[in-house]
Amino acid sequence: MTSQTLTNHAKARYEEFEFALNAVRATIDELTKITGSTTSRGTVGRFEGWQTPTHEEVKAAVRKASTDLDELRAASIKYKTELIARGWRV
Repeated sequence: MTSQTLTNHAKARYEEFEFALNAVRATIDELTKITGSTTSRGTVGRFEGWQTPTHEEVKAAVRKASTDLDELRAASIKYKTELIARGWRV
């Protein structure tokens, strides 16, 4: 039988993990809004000569991050059910 202290610690750590996932999701949603409202312009002015990603590359990176986060969330939900079934023992 696991001690209640260890169980509470495991639950608290998992809640921190879920909070972090939610924070990252909020950030990715903001980035999606920003990349949706920007346009791709040529390099004119003071940034001429710098190598910066194109508008499409940035949008693709945000999409990939969102997909990866969704996969991580799905895996964490599966793992949470296992933890609950085992009484939060690792």
